[in-house]
Amino acid sequence: MRTDLYRLARGFGRPWLIAVVVVVVVAVAVLAAGRLWSEGADPEATAPLDRLVVDGPTSLDAGQPWSLAVERADGVGVGVEVWGPWGVRRIDVTVDDGTVTVPGFLTTTRGRLTALLTTDDAVGRATVTVVPGPAVDGIVPLAGPRSIVADGADWTMVTAIPTDRFGNAVADGTPVQIHRRRPDGSIGIVETAVDGLLAAERLTAGTAAGRSTIRVGVDTATGAEVEVLEVPGPPVVVELSVPEQPLRADGRRLVVIASAPLADRFGNQLLDGTAASVAIDGPLGVGTMTTVTIDGRAEFVLESPAQPGTVELRAIVDGVAAEPLTLEFVADIAALPVSVHSDSGEGATVSLTVGPVTTSLGGFAPDGTSVHVQVGDDRVSAELRDGMATIEVDAVAGDLLVVEILGATTEVVVP
Repeated sequence: MRTDLYRLARGFGRPWLIAVVVVVVVAVAVLAAGRLWSEGADPEATAPLDRLVVDGPTSLDAGQPWSLAVERADGVGVGVEVWGPWGVRRIDVTVDDGTVTVPGFLTTTRGRLTALLTTDDAVGRATVTVVPGPAVDGIVPLAGPRSIVADGADWTMVTAIPTDRFGNAVADGTPVQIHRRRPDGSIGIVETAVDGLLAAERLTAGTAAGRSTIRVGVDTATGAEVEVLEVPGPPVVVELSVPEQPLRADGRRLVVIASAPLADRFGNQLLDGTAASVAIDGPLGVGTMTTVTIDGRAEFVLESPAQPGTVELRAIVDGVAAEPLTLEFVADIAALPVSVHSDSGEGATVSLTVGPVTTSLGGFAPDGTSVHVQVGDDRVSAELRDGMATIEVDAVAGDLLVVEILGATTEVVVP
C-alpha cells in the first residue's frame, strides 16, 4: 500500500500532495487504535458511580453547621465541595453517626449553597438556603436631602440596611421603626419594613424650622443618628426702613438701610446667611449691593452720593422683592463764597479764591473735597484745604465762571 501511495504521489508530481497523504494515513491509524482499545477495555474500570442518598434541611440560619444524613457507615471519608455566593470550597470530612457536617464558617453568607458529596463508590448532592439572622446594633441611617423646607410639604428620604452579625441584610418583611425628634421637641415613630435588602421611608417636613434627629431601629437593635435641617421658606414680605431725612449729599456719609424682621408664612425667622441684594439708581449712575441676613434682617450700607438728587433702592431677599424705596439727598454746602482777581489786559490769568466753604453744620467742608470751575467748555479742578482753595483759569473780562462743590454751585463774572 505504501508503494502504491508513493507512486501515486510521484505521478502527480506535487510535493504538497505527499503531506496530505501522510495526514490521511495517520488519522486512519489513530481511529483503528481507538477502536481496538475500546473493545478490549475493562468494563468495571469505566462503570458509573452509585448515587449517594443525602438528606438535609432546606433552610439554615446563617453561621449554623449544615448537617447532612448519608447512607454510609461511620468513619467513611467523604469529600465535600461547597458552592456558594462566595465561590467554591472543598473540605474532607468523615461520617459520624450517619451524618456529614459542613462547618458554620461556610454558611455565614445568605443565599443558596450546594454541596457535592463524593465517596469512593458514590456521589450525591444537597442544597440549602441560608437565611440571615436577627438585626444587630450598628444600623446606619442615610437621609437625603439633608435640608428641606419647613412648609409641611417638602420631604426627605430615610434609608437603612439592617444587617445580622455576619453582615447579611436581614430578611425582607422584617419590621423597622424610624424614630424622629422634630424641631419642636416632639417624637414620632414611622413603621416600615425591609424590602429588597433595605428599609426606606419618606419623612415629610413640619412647619417649625430647626433640626430633626433621626435613628432607625429593628427590635432592640439600633445605631447612629442622622440630622436633617428643616429650614424656613421665603419671606412673606420684605420691607425696608426709611432713614431720617433730609439726607446730605456729602460723598462721605454712610446711610444704613435695614429690613424689617424677615419670616416665612409660618413665622419662622429666616436663617442667617440668606442672600439679599439691592439695586441702586442714583444721580451718579446705577449699581448693585449684596449682603446676607443676620438675626432675621438684611442690612445695606449706602455711601452718600457727592451730588444731590434722588436715589431709588429695589431690594430682593430670597427671591421676594420689596417695594422701591426712594431717598432724597440734598446739598450739604451752606456757604460757597468766591472772589475773583484778574490782571488787566486780554488773555490775562484769573485767580479765584474759593472759601471758606462750610457745611450745613457750620464747619469747614472736609479737606480733599473737589472744587470744579467751568469756563466755557473748559473745566479746572482743585481740592479744599481748611475750607479754602485757590484756582487759576484762563479767562477774560465778562466771562462767566461756574464754581461747583458737592452739587452746590455759584456763578461769578470776571470783572
